[in-house]
Amino acid sequence: MAYLQETILPYVRDYSSTIVRKTFTSAVPQSTMKQLSNMRTDIVEPYIIQPLASLVAFSTTDIMSFFIMVITLYLSLRILDYARKVVVFWVMLVFRLAFWVSVIGLGFYVYNVGVARAVAEAGWFFGLVQGFIEDFMAKAESTRQLSNSAAGGRPQRVW
Repeated sequence: MAYLQETILPYVRDYSSTIVRKTFTSAVPQSTMKQLSNMRTDIVEPYIIQPLASLVAFSTTDIMSFFIMVITLYLSLRILDYARKVVVFWVMLVFRLAFWVSVIGLGFYVYNVGVARAVAEAGWFFGLVQGFIEDFMAKAESTRQLSNSAAGGRPQRVW
């Protein structure tokens, strides 16, 4: 790395205009050479050469702090992944327990009251739910018709 800083980068910085001039000398007029030289000092030096030199010129403390930051990021992401897995485990455990408790409770209820009465009460419960749904749909339809009449009879899109 020191060889690169001490030898290659100064060579590129010092002789880049010479290299460009030797490459384009025969085919390029003098005004173009001046523009290329200005482009080198205005664009290439500050935006390419100097950032590359500063990138290569890392000290060991900069490299160590960079590696420590990367290791810290990696460990943080591992810990967060572990926390996510723990949360998902407990949530799924609660849902599984609720499901199996309801299945066992339903089986215990059917065992206590008998199959015939349980089927009759299930029919009553589903009839009640169907009535709520039909009432909701009727109210939604009447609300839609009221909004259509308020809009001048034009049907409105319902998303």
